[in-house]
Amino acid sequence: MKYVGRLFTAVSVVIGALLGCSLAAAAGEGVPRVKEVKFYPDRPATGDALKLRIGLDGSALRAEVKISKNNDELETTYYDGFSEFLEIKNRFKAGDKVKAEVIPIDAAGSSGEPSIKSVEIANAPPTAKLVDQKITGNTYNARIEAKDPEGDTIVFSLKQGPSGLVIDQKGNLSWQIGETTAGTFPIAISVKDSHGAEVVLSYSVGLRREQGR
Repeated sequence: MKYVGRLFTAVSVVIGALLGCSLAAAAGEGVPRVKEVKFYPDRPATGDALKLRIGLDGSALRAEVKISKNNDELETTYYDGFSEFLEIKNRFKAGDKVKAEVIPIDAAGSSGEPSIKSVEIANAPPTAKLVDQKITGNTYNARIEAKDPEGDTIVFSLKQGPSGLVIDQKGNLSWQIGETTAGTFPIAISVKDSHGAEVVLSYSVGLRREQGR
């Protein structure tokens, strides 16, 4: 009988330990938590459309999201708990420090510990396109139309091109074509802002001389 009593006691201890683990797990699941907060893109620049990827855990079903710029609150919105991303309505420029505070909420409306994620907006390079391309007589002309998102001063320079091709600081290209010049000529123009952000516009000009001319 003593042996059986000891066996019963041992089994009771095991059951008690398992019950304790179950209660602890249940208590953990009852707390609304934030598993992750990520900005997309992760390295945003001026003009980028920002969005958040939010992962909830525990008993959290949704979340309140507060967006701030340079410590000034801009908007408060809600994450529904199942969408892949939450889009941020505001747009930002270089140097802005954007902060997202995500507060998890359970079915009863109770809030959990907030999670905070911050990102700084980088300088964006200029945009550029080739316009007004033409050949008049023996002169090739074109223009690079460029714009900087931050309004910075733009500097044009020739990275590659045929001998004699020049570009001024208004983006105007000019080339005096020789009488016997023919072939395909690759051209690359650097368009850079005052902070060093650069875009390179590359294209080719093809010239063919007709026989007898």
